[in-house]
Amino acid sequence: MEREECTGPFANKFAPTAFGQNQKQTRHYPDFATLPPITFTQAGARMVWDRATPFVIDLNVGAEDIDGLGHANNAVYVSWLERCAWRHSQYLGLDLTEYRRLDRAMAVVRHEIDYLASAYENDELQLATWIVDWDRRLKMTRCFQLKRPADNLTLLRAQTTFVCIELSSGRPKRMPAEFIEGYGAAIPDGTVPNPHAGQ
Repeated sequence: MEREECTGPFANKFAPTAFGQNQKQTRHYPDFATLPPITFTQAGARMVWDRATPFVIDLNVGAEDIDGLGHANNAVYVSWLERCAWRHSQYLGLDLTEYRRLDRAMAVVRHEIDYLASAYENDELQLATWIVDWDRRLKMTRCFQLKRPADNLTLLRAQTTFVCIELSSGRPKRMPAEFIEGYGAAIPDGTVPNPHAGQ
């Protein structure tokens, strides 16, 4: 009589030994906290990101993005970073209307970009961003990762430093409570500190 194959949640609990006896096996489960963060594209492609909880936008490389070398121009990548950061800000409830009402904005003071591979016309890309650091007063840092789902290749990694400014003067100014609450919701530890603590 042919032995029936065991399937389901207990399939590997017991396995035959060389002598035909059943012996309990030790199972090793992954530490889910250390697994890489994964998302899926609309087409169902599996995407592994550098960090957990990415905010992701889709990009399509157009003919206008291509330079004389036949690939997306380096300056185009910077515009994509800005677009992604701005959409994330809007998602967090801090759009241009709110910036104007508060007379505050987060202005770029530094970009650090590692161009790892080229993007080409008609490539479909995904760009992720995370707020990774801030001082809860003036500065905030975002990281970015640009991937091509077709081959799951990372094309770019970048870090951008922002400073809170007063729109009416252009000068650095402390973040208002609305920025602490809005951007704080995206900070990895999930805590939103009291903006008035220690004043």
